[in-house]
Amino acid sequence: MKKLALILSFLSLILLSAISNAEEMPLSDSLYEEIKKDVIHPFFKSLKDGDINAIKLHLSSAIYNEYKRLLEENKDYPQFLRDYYQDAKFRTERAKEIDGDVVVDVVIEFPNGSRIQNILRLSEEKGKFKVKPKSYMEDK
Repeated sequence: MKKLALILSFLSLILLSAISNAEEMPLSDSLYEEIKKDVIHPFFKSLKDGDINAIKLHLSSAIYNEYKRLLEENKDYPQFLRDYYQDAKFRTERAKEIDGDVVVDVVIEFPNGSRIQNILRLSEEKGKFKVKPKSYMEDK
């Protein structure tokens, strides 16, 4: 019994170590600028414009499937997005590479002074970076 407890403790230690030691690397300036230009700014513009077709271009297949009904069937959603993000300002505060994905800290500031801090997790899909669903956005 003591041997089993020792083995389980050892396995737990290894798993915790692996989880807490996710490979975090600084993002090169050139990759960060490319991602901002090709993904982040166009994605936020499509949100502000309520442009569902443009939004879909920036979503991974997993997040698209998760929100497909909202994006395709809710005819009020584009106007909701335009109203919600009207005059909002988006900025990125920091970006890093974790386990092959790019994690970007985003701040959305609204005209009334409120702000939202969020994290976008991007992964390459078919040669382009796409936004992943929140279920894949582990805190690391």
